[in-house]
Amino acid sequence: MILDFPTVKIPEFIARLCLQPISNTRQGQGIVFDLIQKDPFLKRYVPVVFRHLKPDMDLLTIIATLGVQGIRNYIGQLYLSHAVHGVYFESIELDEIYDVLDFEKRYDFLFSEGSNRIFLLGYFLKLCDITNQKENQIETSFLSIPVDVDEVLAIGHSKNNDPDWLLLVVWFLMQNSEIDDLKNSLINTSGDFYEVINHQGKTFYEKMISDLLKYSFAVNDNSFFTEERV
Repeated sequence: MILDFPTVKIPEFIARLCLQPISNTRQGQGIVFDLIQKDPFLKRYVPVVFRHLKPDMDLLTIIATLGVQGIRNYIGQLYLSHAVHGVYFESIELDEIYDVLDFEKRYDFLFSEGSNRIFLLGYFLKLCDITNQKENQIETSFLSIPVDVDEVLAIGHSKNNDPDWLLLVVWFLMQNSEIDDLKNSLINTSGDFYEVINHQGKTFYEKMISDLLKYSFAVNDNSFFTEERV
């Protein structure tokens, strides 16, 4: 049975930060600084929420102190807390975000240093869980991807520029295929997406595309639909 994601929207700062590779260098910290400066809410809120570091610490120093991933994690937690409680707290305790970080660590074999796309996918799945639990009272865990998916992904021998899309497609295919059949299909087609899904059936294909569009909308990224997948 195919997955059924609720409709959610990733905060713009998180999406824009995670859709590009950013290393914890002066240049990367500058990119984070610019993203915060362009966001009226975060521009005022970040200095308030991090005043415990040092009351007179400026934004660039805060970013340099926490690092690119540190800022990403804290601001990510800020929005997750709001999704759960409906308020923005003036201090941040990292709790909800650990599920996303564990997810990112689980699939670190798929991406190179500086990539935040698996974090972005994990963040999307966490928001889906929160939304389902609040709106439908459903105890779901989209973050708990079956381990068979990891086994299929391990067939590849290199990092991927779009590991989030890769993981999603393999996960969807696992809903409609036996693991050995999918492995053989990926090997025989050299991972050609169109060849692999060609035998999945129209109904499955349409439902998969529908859920992929939900992810595309959530993170504001249509690259899967506009660029050739190999």
